[in-house]
Amino acid sequence: TNTKNHFNVVTYAGNSNNSTEITLDFQPDLIWIKNRTEGGSDGTSQHMLFDSMRIDSGNSRYQYWGTNNTSADQTNASGLQAITTSGFRPGSMTRTNESGDNYVAWCWKAGGSPVSNSDGTITSSVSANTDAGFSIVSYTGTGADGTVGHGLDAVPDCIILKNRDRSVEGIVKHTMMASGKVMYTNLTDGEDTASGSNNGIIGNLDNAKTFSLSRTGNSGNYNNVNVSGEKFIAYCWRSIPGYSKFGIFTGNGVGGGNAQPSGTVVRLGFKPALVILKRTTSDSGANWGMFDFKRLGYNKKVRDLRMNTNNSEGGDDDIISLDAEGFRITSTSSGFGGGNGITYIYMAWAENPGRLPFNMPPSSS
Repeated sequence: TNTKNHFNVVTYAGNSNNSTEITLDFQPDLIWIKNRTEGGSDGTSQHMLFDSMRIDSGNSRYQYWGTNNTSADQTNASGLQAITTSGFRPGSMTRTNESGDNYVAWCWKAGGSPVSNSDGTITSSVSANTDAGFSIVSYTGTGADGTVGHGLDAVPDCIILKNRDRSVEGIVKHTMMASGKVMYTNLTDGEDTASGSNNGIIGNLDNAKTFSLSRTGNSGNYNNVNVSGEKFIAYCWRSIPGYSKFGIFTGNGVGGGNAQPSGTVVRLGFKPALVILKRTTSDSGANWGMFDFKRLGYNKKVRDLRMNTNNSEGGDDDIISLDAEGFRITSTSSGFGGGNGITYIYMAWAENPGRLPFNMPPSSS
């Protein structure tokens, strides 16, 4: 019932040292690092996603990919140095630990060492934390429609998936997306049927054991999800009452400013530590907003980072307020939750356990 045993947000000041440990209350399996200070270049500030399952067999280094670009897995001698029983040691890269820069890391606990899973037509390797509704899934593509075991023993609410061997978009499937639609981690596009040279989709999230993969139409390909012989990684989450929630809301267009009008309020049943939100329709300003309780602005509002860009931390504190039972949109921006009548999906994890404990169904109200 301690959320910080399963997920936490940490901020730290870089020191260009390869031996500094960033401490948590658990051994993380997914570590998502972002340089808050520098922006505008992937060489200094791309998002850096490391996990316990992607280690290069040739040099024993942790592999990384970035949600803001299409690059395949990469390694660096000064990348993530170690995952420890109580945190992690970032390397001295500008993207992870340079002296003079500030960083944030969003960290999740999966299930440690992976196990083989044959629930789907494609055998997967799975590290699953069923208590906290999070699993990491690795598999090799077959070049055909198929299903993959996710290990959650419940229907997932959100999956982020990346082809590790090919320069293609990271793909997102959320439980509130329309049937047959997906979105991409590095784009401002809305829900899409995955047309174009790189496509393939994650099917509707409706199975407690597996998720499905398919191409789009007879002329489609599997580049994003299931190319034969290529490696893939997927991060899978499901809602846990009092700890995490994945949903949708409609903006009302009246948030904004110090006057504190009633912007859209989303009730979660807990005070969020991290909220990620995205407009469901295409717009040039529809970024993936990332807001957490460690990067505070003023009057309970928090600063933004954007999953789809390498920008430094935004100076606009007037977007979202993280409150005791959920979050409130304080912006009138159509890209960040404030558009009147526009729908937005969200993902949220708790700072502390909410009134609804683990594994207890929410009330009808």
